[in-house]
Amino acid sequence: MTRHFVDTNVFIHCLFDVDPKKQLRCVKLFQQANQGSIRLWTSQWVIAELVWFLTKQKFSWSRTKQVITHLLATKGLQVQSKKHLLKTLDICTDNLNFIDALNIVICHHHQITTGYSYDRGLDHYSNFSRQEP
Repeated sequence: MTRHFVDTNVFIHCLFDVDPKKQLRCVKLFQQANQGSIRLWTSQWVIAELVWFLTKQKFSWSRTKQVITHLLATKGLQVQSKKHLLKTLDICTDNLNFIDALNIVICHHHQITTGYSYDRGLDHYSNFSRQEP
C-alpha cells in the first residue's frame, strides 16, 4: 500500500478548529489511517514544526508532550525517526529547545559528543560539549 506524506498544516487543522470543513476532512484522514485503509507518513521535521507551533499557541510543555506522544502512537501513521522523537520528548523540558534536544539525540545516536556552535542552549546537555569556532 502506498504511503502518503502528511504536512504540518494537516496536523494543525486536525487539532484546531480554524476551518471546520478542513478539520473534518483531516480528522477523517486520520480515521482512515487508523482503520488501515490508507497509510500515512511524516518526517521528524514536521513533528518539530508542530512542536514549535504548539509552543507558540502557549501550550505547556506537558500538554505539548502529551499531544505529540498521542500523535506518534497513531495507527496507520509512520513517523521518520520516531525513536529519536520519543527520546527527545523524554529529555526536553520547558527550559530546553526541542530542536536542540533533537539534534543532541541524533548526535548521540551517531556517537558524537562534541560540536561547534554559538548556541549556548547546547550547554544544558551534560553529555555534550559545545565549542565556539
